[in-house]
Amino acid sequence: MRPFSPLGQLIFFDRYSRKTQDRTALRAGQRVVVCLNIDTGQRDMGVVSADDGGDTVAVSLGASTVVTVPRDHLDVPVETIGEGKARIARAVASIEKTPELQAEWEQTYLSLLRPSDELPAYVPAGRIWAGAGVEHLLTPYNCFVLHPPKDTRKGIVATLDEMLEIMSRGGGVGIPIMSLRPQFALVRGVNGRSSGATRWSQLYSFGTGLIEQGGSRRGALMLIQYVWHPDVLSFITAKKTPGVLENANVSVAVTDAFMEAVRDDKPWELVFPKTDTPDYNELWDGDIDAWRAAGRPVDVYKTMPARELWALISKSAWESAEPGLLFIDRVRAASNSWYYSEGRIFCTNPCGEEPIPGNAVCNLGHVNLSLFATHGGIGAEAAEVDWPRLRFAVRAAVRFQDAIIDLAYNPFPANADQQLLERRVGIGTLGLAELLIRCHVRYGNNPECLAFIDKLFGFIAAEAYLAGADLAEEKGSFPAFDCEKFLQSGFMRAMPPEVHAAVRAKGMRNVTLLTQAPTGTVGTMVGTSTGIEPFYQWEWLRKGRLGSHAEAADVVEEYLTAFPAARTERTAAIQAAVDAMPEKETPEATAKAREALREALMARSSAGLPEWYVHANALTPEDHAYTQTAIQRHVDAAISKTANMPNDYTPEQVGRYYELLHSLGAKGGTIYRDGSRQTQVLSTGSGDTAAPAPSLAPEPPCLDLHPVPTEGYDCACWPIQTPLGKLNLKVGIRPESGQPFEMWLSVSKGGTVVSADTEALARVASMVLRIPSPMEPMRRLELMAQQLQGIGGGDPSGFGEKRVLSLPDGIAKALRNLEPRLRRGLGPHGPVNNPVPAARPSAPEVDICPSCHAASLTHTEGCVKCLLCPYSRC
Repeated sequence: MRPFSPLGQLIFFDRYSRKTQDRTALRAGQRVVVCLNIDTGQRDMGVVSADDGGDTVAVSLGASTVVTVPRDHLDVPVETIGEGKARIARAVASIEKTPELQAEWEQTYLSLLRPSDELPAYVPAGRIWAGAGVEHLLTPYNCFVLHPPKDTRKGIVATLDEMLEIMSRGGGVGIPIMSLRPQFALVRGVNGRSSGATRWSQLYSFGTGLIEQGGSRRGALMLIQYVWHPDVLSFITAKKTPGVLENANVSVAVTDAFMEAVRDDKPWELVFPKTDTPDYNELWDGDIDAWRAAGRPVDVYKTMPARELWALISKSAWESAEPGLLFIDRVRAASNSWYYSEGRIFCTNPCGEEPIPGNAVCNLGHVNLSLFATHGGIGAEAAEVDWPRLRFAVRAAVRFQDAIIDLAYNPFPANADQQLLERRVGIGTLGLAELLIRCHVRYGNNPECLAFIDKLFGFIAAEAYLAGADLAEEKGSFPAFDCEKFLQSGFMRAMPPEVHAAVRAKGMRNVTLLTQAPTGTVGTMVGTSTGIEPFYQWEWLRKGRLGSHAEAADVVEEYLTAFPAARTERTAAIQAAVDAMPEKETPEATAKAREALREALMARSSAGLPEWYVHANALTPEDHAYTQTAIQRHVDAAISKTANMPNDYTPEQVGRYYELLHSLGAKGGTIYRDGSRQTQVLSTGSGDTAAPAPSLAPEPPCLDLHPVPTEGYDCACWPIQTPLGKLNLKVGIRPESGQPFEMWLSVSKGGTVVSADTEALARVASMVLRIPSPMEPMRRLELMAQQLQGIGGGDPSGFGEKRVLSLPDGIAKALRNLEPRLRRGLGPHGPVNNPVPAARPSAPEVDICPSCHAASLTHTEGCVKCLLCPYSRC
């Protein structure tokens, strides 16, 4: 039996357990979830130590740590993990027609969810954990897509209203925005010009940031623009401006015609319907193909080389991991709903695994593949897949997810109508990487893995569809079902003959059955690899109020326990790489430190472990592409997957990777290039629990700062007008490396208080620049600008692009204006000796988690998730 880990328990009790709002009488020893930081939402699990009835409560977080927190900072769970599973099984079985069937299926579902706190073999999505069998009106659907907004102010706001309501009930939303007219297009009703699709869509991003769906879960939004739309250029680059579309995932819907134009180096037209066409407001719904097929006119806004637009997409993804791509024609050709008008697809849910029509919804659940090995597979004998148990689980999952449709709360009648027409469900997997390890198969682009995946996911798909046919025979097919047209879809044509025979004989209960979702939160909760992704890493240092503790993936810890010599070898390899790090920062030392980090991180993949133990940072992008597309052949919806790329990948290589995905049959994809976002190297350990593991990025003493040069050096300067007067910002540049090391700030007409504030900011900035660290000082300047940008004051200065909100905002803008000169190595006296290199470390990196503040936020599966706390978002 494998129980929930402490982190898994925290995730359950924080997000999915039923809770009471009555905090008036708490007893000693009662389990609570405590919010330790109200600004970030950081939470931990503890027990009540003492409650005197006052405004605060003493909570024990461990043997020797007690915190006193306001009473309303506590959540009080009222069910255990086992009781939560029983609640779900009982609720889902309740839709059966007779008490006997209800009892039978309740026990079947409990057998999948497993008793008590044992890890489940089938893991419902988070919305089902939170919403099934509770009195609150929460939706059990993760995935929603709205129709393209009507191209009017009222239509845009109506879509915003729908989005906010769905998110407040727990759903994630996809919105296609190609229906909105381009920027500067004429708006005849008010004799004005349009703000454009990209700027109007900021409303949806802003609204998403306001929504909290409980705990640290934030609303999730996908915005999709089409490759033929004139505003696609501004959409692709929108996120370069801080704060723009920051709460949305963004993707470009790419057509086959565009991919052909890229391949053949042809021109590409950016077009939009003529808005003075009679009945434009009534007829235009975002479908450019239908508009043109009806003989209606379009305006050509721009003609450009297709490869130029492709290069812009590739470079933006290289810089910031967005936009992702949706190969929309392939999605439609493969879709089982291709033949009825309500089934036409324009968009996906926020993570991309569910391309669904407007007003459509989909519930999710995941087979925990890590528990379907015949034995542990640790040692010389490889495990095999337990095929009979897997068949039982998949067939029961089909009935489970279908029952959710009849149990569900729908935010709007249109959602219920669309779902009852189609009955979409999404059965996927998690734990694939762990199953591969237990079966001694190396993840990635190799014949053994691809053959294993083809057999495994082909089996799951066939069993799901055979179960769907059986369920149709018992309960009826989905109302839009047309047998011959259904079997003509691109997906169904590739299904085996026995499935075709079953569908013809019995019908089909659901228009779609299969998907591959990211499973970031529930995958972490059950302690295995998430979705179809490889493990991100093997080991890490968990930092909390109780100190730092080395932890490792279960499948690695099992091996190291069975083979102690392997643990010793791995510890030595990592320590050797850490010892190779230089103490002083020079250009040569920095390069050496980066190489040492790479060696240490790679040591986790190789030292002491068999070759089939492989994590994301030891894989090539091609490993991701071939694995994704091998699985896509057996999935009727789509796949949420991210390819991790090394820092030194070029924009051209990113473009070639996207072309590879298209050629292999993917429906879309995303990439993440290490170092392309605000990141910091994760503190990684040996996994030896006897003592804290060595840090790969040890913190040097703060007072051991790099000295100020004793001879002449260059400065870069920038003046800017702020609300407090003209700010003069100067950055000192080290002559030997071209790196910034000092900052000076002065404000004209500044009083004593202003002078003190600017002096303090300059001193702190200078100290940060001179602290020894593997992160280059130029990168630290960029992070300073990110933190200061947008801080408001009471009396802004200037207008438009010259608008400065406050002194900190002025500092940020001055730094951003200086950045290109600093990158080129130009001071006021010409080039410095060694210009700052544009490349960043290629060692795998992670972001700072906004909840627990650890360097543990990973970019994977189109989402971000924290390795150390329950935080995740898409």
